Amino acid sequence: IDFRREMVLVAAAGRMDTGAQIRIDSVGFRGEALVAHVVTIRDCRGFTSDVYPLVMMRVAKTDREVRWIERSESTERCR
Repeated sequence: IDFRREMVLVAAAGRMDTGAQIRIDSVGFRGEALVAHVVTIRDCRGFTSDVYPLVMMRVAKTDREVRWIERSESTERCR
């Protein structure tokens, strides 16, 4: 990564159960800010163990404010 031209966005979900995921759906400019849409997915498997979902994305460097829009979902096993 050339940090003169790029930066890394990092989204972490903290401690969750096995099967949990996190993803960055999209990144783009809205007005004067860089906006990252993040989805955290909870899974309800029978086997539980602590996991710490994390995702990183390389984007073009900007001095604009970074805003996060978060959404939570659950898998079919949780319904």
